[in-house]
This record gives sequence, structure tokens and C-alpha cells, in this order.
Amino acid sequence: MDNWIKRPAKSSQKPWPASAPDARTATPAVVPSVSAWAAEVVGFHADPLQKEVLDCPAKRVILNACRQFGKSQMAATRIAHYAIHYPDSNIVIASPGKRQSGELFLKVKNLLAKLGVHTKSDGINEHSLVLPNGSRIVGLPHSPDTVRGFSGTSLLVIDEASYASPELYVAIMPFLATSNGTMWVMSTPKGQTGMFYELWHNERLTRWQRFRLTADQCPRIPAEFLEEMKIIHPARYWEEFMCEFRAAATQVFDREILTRCHDDAYEPFFGNGV
Repeated sequence: MDNWIKRPAKSSQKPWPASAPDARTATPAVVPSVSAWAAEVVGFHADPLQKEVLDCPAKRVILNACRQFGKSQMAATRIAHYAIHYPDSNIVIASPGKRQSGELFLKVKNLLAKLGVHTKSDGINEHSLVLPNGSRIVGLPHSPDTVRGFSGTSLLVIDEASYASPELYVAIMPFLATSNGTMWVMSTPKGQTGMFYELWHNERLTRWQRFRLTADQCPRIPAEFLEEMKIIHPARYWEEFMCEFRAAATQVFDREILTRCHDDAYEPFFGNGV
């Protein structure tokens, strides 16, 4: 038996790949689905929509999710599953601020501890975990000038992405340039500007799998609460719970209306693309 990870007392299944004779170097021929592993080993029984997200095979995933849907729990589960089942993987968590990346990083750390995984710091990054199988998880704050330098990233997760600057996206996207890694971008909408808005609406990004996870689809959020929120603050209700990109109060025209008015069949009025 591999001795680098303990079996949880209440689980009948090992959280690491049972078929791998050496957890440091071997990758199992068949990796269990994230949702099945989460239910059997972690005790996280995902609802149908969460299962669809957890098991999504796409290399680019964007989660437009309401508050309290469980997106952080899904991301932490996906990260732990990847780190355990794919030795020597490099996983990066990025966010607009140190607190956000720290919160998701803490969820991952606590999950691994619950499973009995012994981790240590990489000795370089404040928020870092190194597993005995060589996998590394690093949480990075919003600092485009200091996050550069990572390569060979297997899984990149951007949390609270609607608050992230374009500079952060430009700085971290090259992490995936040569690794063919997976990228998760997740957030609740915030207005009709920013990279999260652009990624969600850009139809040319055809390999992106988009999930809109609204509060009325979440079995854990009662209808009475949503009705209350709709009355107290309608604008926040539609944006934070129904995942709509709403125009800011200072915006004269809704951006989506302007987009629908655009027609490439006509020449620009002023010429020169204006």
C-alpha cells in the first residue's frame, strides 16, 4: 500500500489511484470521474448540475455562477482530484486579491488534510502545497508583475474572475502555452465590462464550455429567499443570483442592445473603421 496518504476513517475507498503501484510516478489507466470520487471518498454528493461541471472534459471552462452555488467547493474538489490522480502536476489558483486566492487555497488544503494527504510548502510561495507524489498547488494574488514565471501548468483556476484585470489574464495565460493544460474561469457577473464578460460573450472562443448556474437551479437555495432578495434589491438579484450581466447605473445604453444593433453588412459611416 502506498504510505504517502492515509485512508479516511469513514471511507471504504482509497483517495489515491488504487491501480498505481508507485504513486510518485504512475498514472492509473482509468481515473475515476471527479463526481464519483467526490461522493465515494470525500463525501461530497454533487447535485446534477454540479456533476456536469465537475466531470466536464473541456480544456476551457467558464462558470457564470450565482452566489452560494458551491463553485469554490467544486473547484477545490477538482483541484484535489487532479493533484492526487496525476503525479507531478502543477496547479495554479489565481484571483484578483490575496484573500480570494487564499480562501480557495485553504479549501483545497483542508480537503487534502481531511483525506489524510501529507503536504508541505514548496519553500518559495506563501500559499503552496507539495504532495508526496510531486504534484504542486500554488495560490497567487493579483499582481501581474510578480505572477510571471510559471510554466507547465496542468490546471489553472481563476476565482472571482469578474474582478480580475486584463493584465492578470495576459500574465497568466502563457502558463498553459506548452502544457495543453486546463483552465477554469469562475465568477458571479459584475457589469458589462472586463475580461470575464468578454470571455462569456465572445462566440469566436469555440472551445470554451460555458455553464450558467442560477440560484433557481440550486436545490440548496429556497425560493422564499430569492423572492425576498428580488424585492430588497432587484438589480443585485438579477446579477448575483440569476447571473445576468447588467448595465451599470452610469451606463446610458445597455451594451448587449448596442451589440445587437451592430451590422457588418454596412460600411462604417466615417470610414477607416470608425
